[in-house]
Amino acid sequence: MLTSLTVLLTFMALADAPPEGGVYTLTTPVQSCEILLDATAAPLPETNLDQRDASGFATAMPSCPASVSQTSFWSYRDADRTLSLYDPSGASLFTGLASEEGWRGEITDGLPATLSAR
Repeated sequence: MLTSLTVLLTFMALADAPPEGGVYTLTTPVQSCEILLDATAAPLPETNLDQRDASGFATAMPSCPASVSQTSFWSYRDADRTLSLYDPSGASLFTGLASEEGWRGEITDGLPATLSAR
């Protein structure tokens, strides 16, 4: 019983944890691809994305859907537990709400998508 409770509490703590830099998998009904989140970098001043809102750079691998291929930055909002991907101009390409699977939302072409740790 204690082991089950420990596992449940550990899972709940991880589900509420903000994302870290690393390789994540973006999954849509038609394909999956990898997105690299760099938590150590800040956006450049010439972008339209407010630097206070950006958590770092992001890169979509070539196998990603066209609607997220220009991913350049990412941000995480702890208040509402959302993770967003942005293009170089600051336009949102994906926004997902934290869930058991990762972050669930939609990419800009309307397809449902999940971003999860690899």
